[in-house]
Amino acid sequence: MNALPLAFATPAVLIALAALPLIWWLLKLTPPRPKTEVFPPLRILAGVLKRDETPSKSPWWLTLLRMMLAALVIFALADPVLNPRNASLSTDGPLVLLVDNGWATVADWDRRVATAEALIGDASDRDLPVSIVFAADASHDAVPTGAAAALEKLRAASPKPLRPDRAHALNALRAALDGTRPGTLAVLSDGIAADDKEDLMADLAALSPAQLRLIEGDNAAATAITGASNGADALTVTLSRLDGSAARSLIVDAQDRQGRVIASGNVDFAPGATVASGQITAPFELRNDFARLSIAGLATAGATHLLDDGFAAAAWR
Repeated sequence: MNALPLAFATPAVLIALAALPLIWWLLKLTPPRPKTEVFPPLRILAGVLKRDETPSKSPWWLTLLRMMLAALVIFALADPVLNPRNASLSTDGPLVLLVDNGWATVADWDRRVATAEALIGDASDRDLPVSIVFAADASHDAVPTGAAAALEKLRAASPKPLRPDRAHALNALRAALDGTRPGTLAVLSDGIAADDKEDLMADLAALSPAQLRLIEGDNAAATAITGASNGADALTVTLSRLDGSAARSLIVDAQDRQGRVIASGNVDFAPGATVASGQITAPFELRNDFARLSIAGLATAGATHLLDDGFAAAAWR
């Protein structure tokens, strides 16, 4: 049943399928066809008294059609569900959610919330406590609560223009659980690799959850400015992206302190490349007014790069 993309909310109703042979036997019986007789009534009475009529059989195709209709009614009463979540939560402990809400989660935040809501809904159905913590929040309140309180906390959260501090969040989880073994531990990751990934997975496994789920977000379009250097003739910008499968061209804007765009340049990613560089060509006097670089169309912290006073001085050396 788990291999099929179909489940039933009320599977007990399917027991009624065992009654199909009886339904078939009943359906194949049809009353005799009415007989036409010529008046007077005495001839009709004589025919009724002399002859015993037995039910005749219905056509096989009609019986089959009726059987199929009866089976469909039984399946409908069983409340079929298409593409159910096959893996249910463990009831051996609380549901624990570690949710990334850093700069890279802006694009898929709604889907991330919907996934967490579905897990909390399953926990509510099983009357399980829920511990939820957000990796980019300044404070981490990971004490297990009821599903309703966890859902309220989830809906109040939002992406932060920061890198997720998963180690800090994990320490808060460990302190809040105080030795309690999680039933299902789900990590809603932003999909960006971190230097401490191996240590993080080891620390997660050390909590001894009955189930450990790693759910990565769809951040294939995430792109960040990873470098900027001011040369004698132009400013060179370096970008990095997660998905390097297709070619892509991005525009990088240079803005002054008032947020006005005063120069722009293109950065072209070749197919298969995850790092690319481009130049913003402008007179040196104009480049002295550059205060910020941003990728056009991407409103994330990673797509913004602030320039300090030492940036302009670099061109003189």
